[in-house]
Amino acid sequence: MSILQEPIQNAIARLRKQHNDDGDYEAKSCQRSLSKDVWESISAFANTHGGTLLLGLDEHNGFTCVQDFHLDRVRDQLIEGMGDGGRDGIRLSNPPKYDVSRETIDKLKTYEASLNEWQNKFNLVSSSSLADGWNRHFLDSMQLFQYIPSNARTLYDLGSGAGFPGMVLAIMAMEKTPYLKVSLIESIGKKTLYLKHVAELTGTKVNIYNKRIEELPAEKVDVITSRALTALDNLLNYASRFCGSHTVCIFPKGKKHAEEIAEAKKHWDFDCRIIPSSQSDEGVILIITHLNKRKGVK
Repeated sequence: MSILQEPIQNAIARLRKQHNDDGDYEAKSCQRSLSKDVWESISAFANTHGGTLLLGLDEHNGFTCVQDFHLDRVRDQLIEGMGDGGRDGIRLSNPPKYDVSRETIDKLKTYEASLNEWQNKFNLVSSSSLADGWNRHFLDSMQLFQYIPSNARTLYDLGSGAGFPGMVLAIMAMEKTPYLKVSLIESIGKKTLYLKHVAELTGTKVNIYNKRIEELPAEKVDVITSRALTALDNLLNYASRFCGSHTVCIFPKGKKHAEEIAEAKKHWDFDCRIIPSSQSDEGVILIITHLNKRKGVK
């Protein structure tokens, strides 16, 4: 069948009836950003007879339209990755920097399935976030990987919770930087029990410590991550014990990040890059280096 001879509405109706994609059409929800499997579909289409991507349709929910679909953001990411058809934009370039293999995606999807299962036993994350869990937790964590220096050898994830971002980064590191030693620090026993389950389930080499942050030896590490643990001022207090002259701190933050930075500057000297999150309109990623206590501050 030629895709040029079938109206889009007929194709969507057919997909809904057969309950799955086919070789001519593939639906991708992509509520806030392009997912890894979009690029895989583009590659597959390019190497066969072509095809049509239907963005903004939820293939896991009867091919219904995604609510709050971020059309402009998704369109801009697609243009950035593929070019706009002009002379200088006809090549494939700049797919997401957290691009990983199908095997790694499968591990992350297994992780996602286990999160939904274990959430029924323990309150691991906000239940309301699971409806969009892949974007809210997994892609939100995956985007941080590109900011880990390529020569980093050690990473501490403080207050790991259900493993975001630390476990996600550890799974990615197994493929991309197997020399990176990732350690997850979590004080709540049921959450460390879950983290150990995920590590075993996905075959991920990762250190998991059921300890309070202040109970760990003050060893210097190359990278520190933490997500939704505490305000930046207090977070820097936790992180400072593990910071050397070249340590990079990677902290996702929300819409109040400017207030948190201003408060932290009262007690700490540091350099800070503020990078917009690819997963949240109000979110940012703080890249903090050269952390030191301000002189005269106890």
